[in-house]
Amino acid sequence: MAIESKVYPVEQTNAEKRVDGLASLLQKMGGLNLPFDFGSSFEENPRSAYQTAQNILQTVDPYQQGGVGEYIPGFSTDLARERNDTLGEALSYLDMIPGGGAGLKMAVIPAVAKYNDKIRKLKFNYNREMKNADGGDGQDAINAANKIQKQIRENIDKRNKVINNITDPGERKAAELSTGNIFHGSSTSNIKNFKLPEHLDYLKTGQRYPSSGGLYSVINPADPRFKSFSKKGSGYVLNPNFNRTLDVANMPSDVIKDLDDMYYYIGRPSRNLNKNTNLKRQLYQLDTMLYGGAGSVNKTPAQFSQEVAKKLKNMDYDSLVFPPRNFKGEGETILSLDPSNTLNLAEEIPFDEIDDFIRAYLNPK
Repeated sequence: MAIESKVYPVEQTNAEKRVDGLASLLQKMGGLNLPFDFGSSFEENPRSAYQTAQNILQTVDPYQQGGVGEYIPGFSTDLARERNDTLGEALSYLDMIPGGGAGLKMAVIPAVAKYNDKIRKLKFNYNREMKNADGGDGQDAINAANKIQKQIRENIDKRNKVINNITDPGERKAAELSTGNIFHGSSTSNIKNFKLPEHLDYLKTGQRYPSSGGLYSVINPADPRFKSFSKKGSGYVLNPNFNRTLDVANMPSDVIKDLDDMYYYIGRPSRNLNKNTNLKRQLYQLDTMLYGGAGSVNKTPAQFSQEVAKKLKNMDYDSLVFPPRNFKGEGETILSLDPSNTLNLAEEIPFDEIDDFIRAYLNPK
């Protein structure tokens, strides 16, 4: 009786596919005329390229996690998918960015946002377990809370490592700000979407000119400006989602030059500033940012014009952080140039509840 033989197609595992991928890369490198003839033999000898790739990747576990494939474009993405690691997959796309670090806005900031979201959920679960402990669940709830607290610390450490790897100072500062809240006071209650004023021709005589180029917030709810500006209205807790933040106390030299050029262009005698209030405001704002010293100004202008904001937006900034002024209790000031797209409302606090909110926020149980 003859036995019918069949040949069935064999599907490569992801690990085997990665060996093939690395071998293919080695072969391509052989044709690039690299120094010292590196890889030249691989172009003419595919078997040698395959064996070399196999030897490299088999130095780790059978799935080749943690091996050189982690650092070759495309490989780390496959590894992350294999492990169902969505955050790892987001980070893996860094490998695809030319320069390996200059374009981190596309991948690292979403990765930081994922950690932020995870940490917020863990903190919610921690608070729930602590309430359960007070409500009679006792030691079981405390044990659960302790486990969650450990997870929170681990995720904060991982997030900090991601932030520290961001090479662009503006993007790194934006990522740092995204890990906490900022606070905005307004005489208007029930604001759902923060926008810049669009029409400035309605001002009455003596009425304060609004900030048409940015929305001011503070970094610390105990900052006296938070409560002061909330009178007759509300205080707002905001989650910032900035892409690139200019640290006014540590401005890059190219930014200083561009703002300096704008300052001297506006200040030319031929501009006749006495008859142009808007230009005078711009000159004051640039002068404060560039040359402001200790005291009431200290690099933080009281208003921000659309024209100065546009200049900074053209440099890919969507926010600024100003150093503390020399006033008791004041901390850093945050200015959002595009508040409707970068500020998420977390909570509104009526003015008569501001003091209780500040105490509870700064002294959580």
